[in-house]
Amino acid sequence: AAPGTDAASGAPAAAGPTADGAALYAEHCARCHGANGNGEGTAELDRPARSFLDGGYSYGNTLRAVERSVRHGIPGTPMPAFGETLDADGIRAVSNFVVALGPPGTIVEEGASVLGPEARVEIVHGMLPPLSEGERVAPRGVALGFPNGTTFAYDKAEGELLAVLTGDFVDRGGAALKLLGNVSYRPDDAARAAGAARRDDVALERRVHTVAASGADGARLDFDLRTADGERVGGGSEYLGFARVADVPVPVRFLSVTGSGASFAPLGGSALALVEAGGG
Repeated sequence: AAPGTDAASGAPAAAGPTADGAALYAEHCARCHGANGNGEGTAELDRPARSFLDGGYSYGNTLRAVERSVRHGIPGTPMPAFGETLDADGIRAVSNFVVALGPPGTIVEEGASVLGPEARVEIVHGMLPPLSEGERVAPRGVALGFPNGTTFAYDKAEGELLAVLTGDFVDRGGAALKLLGNVSYRPDDAARAAGAARRDDVALERRVHTVAASGADGARLDFDLRTADGERVGGGSEYLGFARVADVPVPVRFLSVTGSGASFAPLGGSALALVEAGGG
């Protein structure tokens, strides 16, 4: 269908849906995807339902793609088709409601899926595919693109830096985010161990809950620190920026923690520096 027309009928699209998207979501979607969209509904499924709070959709990050998933379902998954249950107005209303549950900036306009930061750091949430063969998918990924061509890729669920890339930023028009740069740094096992938070020599889980930009050359990830059984024992922030080494800007991470008694060890390496910070 052409822009401005309904994807099913080809008729001119209405300015906005008149159906109650929240009510339709509660009736048709909440039992699988959860009342607040966190993917933790009451239905028993053979695979977890998508969390809409994380952003990223099976057929791409456009409103048309979300409507397609609602209308036709997703083959091979428990997601059913609602094309015969909801009319076009209802499909658009529930799709708009689902989109509103996700992080700002997840949905893009048709034909505008490739991003290139210019004046400030760009932050894009969504699924990150494996960066190399044998690595895992990060369903709750986030990519932070800096105007100087540096990208930091994180797994928010694990609070883990996946890689630093240089070059173009990201194409977010597909089912997963497509990072366009070349990997310049990827933490190895020793680096991940050095950057892990610990308390009394016991590893803590770091779960990112907020990602924010600070102009053109800085960003911050705020996280909870939790024990293996989920108890929150503190929190902290990871600051991203650049330091000049031999007049060359080098990406740096600065970690700080509060209220946990946790500590971080310095991380070596020429591509990325981790500056140790004491707990507050």
